[in-house]
Amino acid sequence: MEAHPESMEKMLKEVESMCICEGCPTYLALGREDDYIAYCFATRGKSKNITDESSCICPSCPVYEKMSFITEFFCTRGTEEQQKTG
Repeated sequence: MEAHPESMEKMLKEVESMCICEGCPTYLALGREDDYIAYCFATRGKSKNITDESSCICPSCPVYEKMSFITEFFCTRGTEEQQKTG
């Protein structure tokens, strides 16, 4: 069952408000060139610009804990679902 666009947008705003991507060493290298953050969100996925993995702060993000994620480096490897099925 897919979520309605309105509920997805609401969830995205909540995720973006908790997101710590902008403080990540990997993001700081090239992520600022992206037009979004919250790479872990289902409709986002990996960065168009980040290719090198410096270090990952995903496990310390409130979104990571709230969503019970187990993977990391969403900016270079894609969403949790993409990494699990990839």
